[in-house]
Amino acid sequence: MGGEITQEMIRRRSEHNECVLYTMEELVLQEESIERIDKTLGILCPHLKILYMPNNLIPRLQNLHKLKELEYLNISLNNILKIEGLEKCEQLQKLDMTLNFVDIQNLPSVCSLKVNVHLKELFLTGNPCTDWDGYRNYVIAKLSHLKRLDAWEIKPRERIIALQEIHHLEEDLQAMGSFASSDLVKASETPQIRRDAKGELKRTYTPDTRIAEHRELKELRQEEERKSHRPDSQVKPSTRRKGFDPLPEHGQRVYQRNEGG
Repeated sequence: MGGEITQEMIRRRSEHNECVLYTMEELVLQEESIERIDKTLGILCPHLKILYMPNNLIPRLQNLHKLKELEYLNISLNNILKIEGLEKCEQLQKLDMTLNFVDIQNLPSVCSLKVNVHLKELFLTGNPCTDWDGYRNYVIAKLSHLKRLDAWEIKPRERIIALQEIHHLEEDLQAMGSFASSDLVKASETPQIRRDAKGELKRTYTPDTRIAEHRELKELRQEEERKSHRPDSQVKPSTRRKGFDPLPEHGQRVYQRNEGG
């Protein structure tokens, strides 16, 4: 199965720690076409404090329970639909989930972060749930230990208002969640490519289209690599001369000759 985190992949990114995996505290796995977080990461690097995995194809937060020292997780630009699997990351202080696919129906999954008492910063910018007007107040009311949401500091007065409104927000959220579930069937029937108001073809932004785009880019890169490593027989021969003409005999004038290229 492709898209897994392998020991070789981690070792390539561990030069700053002399390729020693077990004691490594920071790891960057950006644009690796990762499609799944397996147990390999927690077994090989249990002492990670900072983990960057942006711009991959990860659909779910899982198998992170061994990273008990993790302080910062950047999982932006992935295909995550729900906030989960971080309860055992006891030291988590900052979570960046920018530009994922957490919608209004799965916004209550933010409550799973209540046990992460050291969490101070949360980024959900660009997720569908942020289109709801009550999104910010709902998250603030549910996570009392949070200090910043989407880079904006949470003011004391803002928290008071959020706590006062939480019952109405929960009712609104429940009502919208029932509508959202009925819309899932319609969304699955929506074509991935359609025309916008100007008549131009546009690809809808969904987890499926992100996977399709990654695969297209991967194929383009592979094609470019094949072209750059084609056999010598297919390489166009150089038109430049090899070597120089013999020098004129003694007494004859030497002329300078420039060669273009």
